[in-house]
Amino acid sequence: MNYQEYLEKGQSILKRLHELTYEAYFIGGMVRDYSLKLDFVDIDIATSATPQEVQKFFPNVDMEFAGDGCVIVKDGEYEFEISTFKREEYGSASRHPVVKYYSTNLYDDIARRDFTINALAMTEKLKVIDLCNGLKDLKRKTIRVIGRPKKRFKEDPLRILRGFELVARFGYHFAFNTKTGIEQSAKLLVNISDTKLNEKMYIMFDAKYGKKALKQMMKLKVAEELRGYSKGIPFVMKNFSKLSLEEKFALCYYLHGEIPLNTSFDRVMLIKIKTILKTLQEVGLDPISRMHILHYGADILVSVDKIRSIVNSDLKSDIKNIEKLGRSMPISSVSDMAFKGNDLIELSGGQTGPYVSEVVEALREKVVLGEVKNEYNELKKEATKILVEKGILEGVAPKRKIKKVTHEDEELLKQYKEELERLVNANLTMLIDDSMTDEEVEATRKQVEKNMKDILLKKNPKFQELEEGGLI
Repeated sequence: MNYQEYLEKGQSILKRLHELTYEAYFIGGMVRDYSLKLDFVDIDIATSATPQEVQKFFPNVDMEFAGDGCVIVKDGEYEFEISTFKREEYGSASRHPVVKYYSTNLYDDIARRDFTINALAMTEKLKVIDLCNGLKDLKRKTIRVIGRPKKRFKEDPLRILRGFELVARFGYHFAFNTKTGIEQSAKLLVNISDTKLNEKMYIMFDAKYGKKALKQMMKLKVAEELRGYSKGIPFVMKNFSKLSLEEKFALCYYLHGEIPLNTSFDRVMLIKIKTILKTLQEVGLDPISRMHILHYGADILVSVDKIRSIVNSDLKSDIKNIEKLGRSMPISSVSDMAFKGNDLIELSGGQTGPYVSEVVEALREKVVLGEVKNEYNELKKEATKILVEKGILEGVAPKRKIKKVTHEDEELLKQYKEELERLVNANLTMLIDDSMTDEEVEATRKQVEKNMKDILLKKNPKFQELEEGGLI
């Protein structure tokens, strides 16, 4: 973005409004950042003109939010949010104003804003108008509520999180009265939606001074009121620089027990968080092996190791070993196999079916464990042996014999089925969302069931005996 060009186009809008006899000023965060000689994200304008009047005199005006006294004026790649001066009155049980009045007075508009450093205005000639001593607070690096803190936070509890957002971005401190008001009003944060909360935590976790913001949250009893984050914030704060953005969220949700229903993550980030959580659930506290690397990948397992060693103080981190195992893997995916699925189908005389993926996976595991070399002839020989055992080649029946079922077997089988169902349901809750098709849901369910079955069989030798006896 060309910030100078953006600013000049904004100045042209102010000039045009002045020519039409309206008052108009740059307002809010843009003026704050300009005063600090920082790049600004967007330009907001406050004016005495109504939305309908702005629409009348400017081309390309988006009126979607005109009912709230706000329009978007577009000029090429640049957008300008233009709001009419207003006064607001709040009800007793909502963070949204119940009454809004248009005003012709800049002071009325400024008085309704949250913090003094966000209440600066600026003229077309770039002269700052400071009606709340915001410049002084900028110089002192102080975050101060406009008006009485407790009253302003009751009007809109989201202002509390906006305050911490300023701490996270700039490293500033709260004025004494503001700090007291936050501590007295922390319980009001229950009224904040998951989406808004998530948006603010994203900023906190990603900002330069995020650790300082989290520390203040804990000190002022705010952290404990944040759904989905209260248990994780102390750990994130202590390990702030060690964790990626996705790992911070995954840690919080791991301790919370679930991902909040409404988040603002993009699909890629959400998938990674879900993958970390799923892997944490499946791996547990087991030492990381080559098979883990094969199934989950070294990068995900590094994230898993970080989180579980942070949460479990008696568990030593093993990142170096995980990375070493990752580098030493003979193959990283099925595509690296010298003997592939098509070769297997050809070997079986053209037969297709679920057995293909099962055998390929078995071959891949043997290669990773060093039992078979990743060479075509070696893998073909091993594949032939597996196909014979499965009765796919030459009509040979499987070697496995069905054992006689005992009462003990029945009890074990019942235990196995209950444990399997529990694990599958727990993981599906984290992996399935409303955006998935029925086919995707079913595929996910089958894969989870397979993974959980493997885990149960490996952990319990008695379950293995049932499987070997053909009862599973």
